Amino acid sequence: MTLFNNECYFCILYKMRKKYYLILGVLFIALITSGSRLKKGFKALEVYNYFEAKKKFERVKKRHKVPACFGLSIIYLRNDNPFFNLDSAYTNIVTACDGYVELKDKKKKKYKKFAVDSVSLFRQRDLVSLDLFARAKKVNSIFGFQDFINKNKWSPLIESAMTSRDSLYFIEVSGKDRSEDYYSFIVKYPNSSFFKEVKSKYEKSLYLEQTQDNKLISYVNFIKGRPDSPYAGIAEDKIYEICTSSMSAESYINF
Repeated sequence: MTLFNNECYFCILYKMRKKYYLILGVLFIALITSGSRLKKGFKALEVYNYFEAKKKFERVKKRHKVPACFGLSIIYLRNDNPFFNLDSAYTNIVTACDGYVELKDKKKKKYKKFAVDSVSLFRQRDLVSLDLFARAKKVNSIFGFQDFINKNKWSPLIESAMTSRDSLYFIEVSGKDRSEDYYSFIVKYPNSSFFKEVKSKYEKSLYLEQTQDNKLISYVNFIKGRPDSPYAGIAEDKIYEICTSSMSAESYINF
C-alpha cells in the first residue's frame, strides 16, 4: 500500500514537473519571440515601413514598454505616414522616459542595442516638445501655451511659452480695462515680465472705478481702503478741491 502511494506521489510529482517545464518553455519562447518582434520593429522603422513597425511595437508594448513606446513615438511624430499624431507621440515618449527610470541596468544594457538609452529618449522628447511648441504658436491662444507649459516642464521653450501666454493675456485684459481682470492677471502670473505694467494699470483702473462719481465720500473711502495706493495723493487733492470749491474762508477752515 505504501509502495503504491509512493508511486502515485512520484507520478504526481513527475506530472507537476513536466507541467512546470512546459510553462517555462512557453514563457521562454514568448520572451524570445517578443525580443525578435522588437528587433523587427526597429528594422522596419529603419526602412520607413511604418505599418510593419507599428504592428510589431504594439504587439510587444506590454513586455517591452520603453523601447516599444519610443519606436511608436518616432512613428507618430513623423508626418510622412498616415499615423502622424503629435499627441500620441507625446504620450508614448513620456511613457518611455518615465519607464526608463525604473528599468534595471540589465534591461537598459539590452535596450541599448536598439539605440534606446537616456540620450535618445530625451532627444526624442525634446523633438516632440519642439513640435508641440510650434503648434501652440500656430494656434496662438492662452490655453494652447498654458497646455504646453503644463505638459513640458523639462523644455527649454517654457520661458518663451510663458512670455507668449502672458502677452496674449495682457492684450486681453488691457482691452477690457477693468480692475478685476488686471487683478486676475496679477494673481495668476506674479512672475510675469508684464507684472509691473499690469499692476500699474490695476491701480489706475481701481482708482477710477471707485471714484467715478466724483463725490467727496468716494475719495474719502478710497483713501481709507487703499492708503498705500499711488493714487492716494490724487484722491487727497480731489478732497481738497471739493471741500474748498466755494473758496470761502469757512470752507478752508473746515477742511
